[in-house]
Amino acid sequence: RLCLLIIAQVIACIKKYTLEKSRRLKFLQSLQEKSASKKMYSILSLMMPNHVISTMVREKDKVIAQEIDKVSILFVLITDIERLVPPESSPPCDLLKFLNDQFTQMDLICAANGVAKIETVAEEYVAAVGVLPDDIEQDKAGRHVCLLERLLKAAGEIMREQTEEVKYKMGIHTGPIFAGVIGGKLPRYRLFGDTINTAARMMQKCERGMLQFGTETYQDVPVSLRSQVCHRGDVQMKGKGMVTTYTYEPDQVSETFEGMPSSPSKHFQKRHEANQRMSLAFQPVSFEWASEAEEADRNFEDTLKSHQTSDHGSSKNRRWFLSVKDGFTSDMEKDWFKWYHEHTICHKIVR
Repeated sequence: RLCLLIIAQVIACIKKYTLEKSRRLKFLQSLQEKSASKKMYSILSLMMPNHVISTMVREKDKVIAQEIDKVSILFVLITDIERLVPPESSPPCDLLKFLNDQFTQMDLICAANGVAKIETVAEEYVAAVGVLPDDIEQDKAGRHVCLLERLLKAAGEIMREQTEEVKYKMGIHTGPIFAGVIGGKLPRYRLFGDTINTAARMMQKCERGMLQFGTETYQDVPVSLRSQVCHRGDVQMKGKGMVTTYTYEPDQVSETFEGMPSSPSKHFQKRHEANQRMSLAFQPVSFEWASEAEEADRNFEDTLKSHQTSDHGSSKNRRWFLSVKDGFTSDMEKDWFKWYHEHTICHKIVR
C-alpha cells in the first residue's frame, strides 16, 4: 500500500510538473507576442492618431470616417527649395536630409503644443487642431479659441525657426472637415473638404516669411494674441474671389543660454517630452520622462483589451521549470502567478 501511494505521488508530481511547464511556456509565448505587438503599435502610433488605431486593429474592413464641425488647419511651405538644395548639383540624400531636419523640428513644436500633425507633401507640412477626440469635446464646449491659441503658438515657434536663407509661407483656415483613414496598403489619416483647400490657398497667396488667414479664423483668435494680428486687406484667390485676410506676426523672443543649464527650461522640457513621445518606439524612456511611456502603455493596453489579448507583468520568486537561458527570468515570476490565477483558477471558478 505504501508503495502504491509513493507511485501515485510520483505520477502526480510528474503530471503537475508537465502541466505547469506547459502553462509557463504558454505564458512566456504570450509575453513575447505582446512585446512584438507593442513594438508594432508604437510604430503605428507615429503614423496614425491613437483614436483610430483600435478601430483599425479590431475591424479591418470598416471604413473609418468622421465629420467634424470645426477645425483649424495649418499649411507650411518651405520656399525656394530648389535654390536651397539645387537638384542639379546636390545628391538626393542632401535634399531628403534638409527636409527631414525641417519637418522633424516642426514635429517637435507641434507635439509640444498639442497640435496634431496630418501629413507632409513634398516641401509642404500640414497640421491641425480640432481633429482629435479631446479637441472635439473642447470645441463642442465652445472653446475653439483655446485650440486656435495652441495652433498660433506652434505657428509662431515655427516662424522663429526661419533664417535669412530658409523662409516659410504659412496659411490657416477654420471650418468643417471630413476626416478618416484612406487605403488598405500604406493607410494614411487624411482630411477632406473646402477648409483644407482654403488653408492651402491662404498659404499660396501669403507673403514669404508670413502667416496668413481669413475672417473665419480671425474671429476665433484669442484676445491675448490680437495685438500680433494685422489686417492685410483683400486678396484674390482661385475659386474664392476677393478674400479679406490677416497676417500673424508673433513677438520675437530670443533665448540665450550661458553654458549648459542644470535643468531644462519649461520650453525646452516641452520639446524634450515631445521628442521622447515621438521616439518611444525606438529607444527606452528615461525616468524623468516616464509619464510619456506610461501614456503610450495605457493606449496600448486599452487597444489590447478591446482586442482580447492576454496581459503581462514582472516580479521575482523561485522558478522551477524554466531558466533564464530559456527566456523566463526571475522578474517574470510574480506576474506568472497573476496570469495563472486570472486565466486558469478564476476562469474555472466562473465556469
